[in-house]
Amino acid sequence: MVRMMDRFWKPRQAVFILPYLLLCVALTTNPLSAAQATPDDHSPKDTMGEHYEAAHAALAAKEFYRAESEYKSFISVALRRLASRRAASGELARSVPWLEEATTLTPDDIDLRLDYAGACRGSGDFPRAKAAAEKALASQPNNAKVHLELGRTLSQMGEDVSATMHLERAVAI
Repeated sequence: MVRMMDRFWKPRQAVFILPYLLLCVALTTNPLSAAQATPDDHSPKDTMGEHYEAAHAALAAKEFYRAESEYKSFISVALRRLASRRAASGELARSVPWLEEATTLTPDDIDLRLDYAGACRGSGDFPRAKAAAEKALASQPNNAKVHLELGRTLSQMGEDVSATMHLERAVAI
């Protein structure tokens, strides 16, 4: 058995094995088939298959940085889907760590960061929700969704003046 594990688990091969494992986990925990995925599972170039294929193609072309980026996006989408399933089954607090991990892999994904902020807010962790929304605001100050999420969070924290300012800004945009 150890010999077999040594054969499959070498550091240079870990980059190939991890996406397969996450894909298996994501697909086996999904009560819907891949053809019936929910609309919020997909946004432009946000499907797992597209990222995986792009990563595979980049690896074949020896474009390692692009391959790494695509694999990170692939894993991030898988984690996001797992979190979405947790939240849909009423386990919002258990979805937060999945989303947090996904944001570390793709920190520039504003929609993911807003999902994370919303999950934190929904599970009652307002300081973490506020920090996530403020980080999104720093990178996209003219995004209405960011202002809306920050306004909702601030409102639940009792910071009504700041909440009103962000909610009005969201409407104005």
